[in-house]
Order: sequence, then C-alpha cells, then structure tokens
Amino acid sequence: MLTLNQAIRYEGRLRPHRDGYGREEFAVVPLTLRRRGGLLADEMVGLLAQHGYHFEGENELLEAIATAHPPRSEAELEREAMQDEEARWAEVDAVIAALCAWLDGNEVPF
Repeated sequence: MLTLNQAIRYEGRLRPHRDGYGREEFAVVPLTLRRRGGLLADEMVGLLAQHGYHFEGENELLEAIATAHPPRSEAELEREAMQDEEARWAEVDAVIAALCAWLDGNEVPF
C-alpha cells in the first residue's frame, strides 16, 4: 500500500483553484505534492479512495496533509523550490536532446 504522499504523487499531484479560492488552505501542501497540471483537491479525494484513503472532502484531505507535514523553514522551502526547478530543467534538457536526435535522423526514445 502506498503512503498518502506516494498516492498523491502517483495520481498526478495537486494544484490550487485558478480563481484563488482556497489558496490559503492550499499553502499547507508541500511543493513535492504540487504540480501546475495536477488535480484539484476535491478531484484527488475520489482517486485516493482507490488507494485506501477516504476523505469526506478537500478540507479533510488538506488537514491530513498539514498534519503529516509540519511547517518548514524558509531555507527548506527555498531548497525544495530549487530542486523542483532543477527537475523541470532536467526535463526540458531531455526533450531538447530528443528533438536534436530526431533532427539528426536518429530514433527518438519516446
């Protein structure tokens, strides 16, 4: 069985509402569980039931995340943000390398 964090990552991570609704509550979600193209918390609640995590709604999910992840220092938050940015650039580099290989007539690995 996956941990709650693993299940959230497996299902595509979380994103806040576009209109700003719930931004304050969403602040408890660590960067490692966020993604721009992720799911809204209420959508994630339904998917997590498949992994054995049952929540009444998004507030209960966010409360569980907040309990599991106590607030971190600014240095920790900055370090996580840097790691996220490095991971994104690594993905960009991989895509550029694949495109260059394709332009050279080589087979693209994906």
